[in-house]
Amino acid sequence: MPADKPRTSRYEVDLEIEKRRRLGLPSQVLEQAGLAPGDRAHVQVRRDGRIVVTPVKDLLGKYAGAIPGIAAATRIEEQRAT
Repeated sequence: MPADKPRTSRYEVDLEIEKRRRLGLPSQVLEQAGLAPGDRAHVQVRRDGRIVVTPVKDLLGKYAGAIPGIAAATRIEEQRAT
């Protein structure tokens, strides 16, 4: 990175795309993004060609039961068992 360019990110790295069109992300990138093995990520390709990877948060689990009267409808595990 040029010295005169301000740093806007916490971590930067140049990667090579593998023959099978895979891109391996270093563990430091995943850690700083809050991602761990088994987590889900949303991938977006912007019009300018940038690729944005965002952690997918379990919003239903986070807010389940927060609205009175629909708590039963948010118990996904119970519904799946029936």
